Amino acid sequence: MCRQRRPARLPHRLEHRPRVGPGQHRHGHRRRPARRPRLPRGVNRAAALLGTEVETIDPGLGIRNIEGIGLEDAQRLQEENITSVHALAFSPAPRLFFNTSQHLQRICDWQDQALLTVTFGETRAKQLREHFQIRGASDAQRLAADLDNLSAEVLQQLVVSLNMPSPTHLRQLFARLLLDRRIDELRAYRSAVLRIETVVAN
Repeated sequence: MCRQRRPARLPHRLEHRPRVGPGQHRHGHRRRPARRPRLPRGVNRAAALLGTEVETIDPGLGIRNIEGIGLEDAQRLQEENITSVHALAFSPAPRLFFNTSQHLQRICDWQDQALLTVTFGETRAKQLREHFQIRGASDAQRLAADLDNLSAEVLQQLVVSLNMPSPTHLRQLFARLLLDRRIDELRAYRSAVLRIETVVAN
């Protein structure tokens, strides 16, 4: 009596495998879509209230974009773990003053510029600097306090330059600066330096 022969088995690499469709793993499970980076809490809501699009600040935005920061300055700031505009804007000014060889006035100027970029976004901050001589957040805060005294023509120029839907939305955006404590801190540090230098000079 003859034994039945089993069919020869194909090599492992030639065995039939089910096709893997797009977006699926080998065993048929669907891959989860990559998560989008989340914006800080409240950003989307604020943008909806203002009727504007959110301009996301890239965490890696180079601090070399800040006027006055050269290559050596950037390298020294990186040693203090400051590699982005956001980090520069919110680092304690006294810490940078004592840990670096920079003058406090210069540090405050860098941080003032960085805070303007963080508050308005890179594009709008550039428009404010180039067309309205707003160098930093401190200047923007003074403009916010004087917004009601601007002529209709200048106000409309601001609305167009900053791509705002209306003057009302513009006022709401600038109103946030009036209560910004970080700007008040920077102004206090600058005033203190001026008073010290005056006493020393006398």
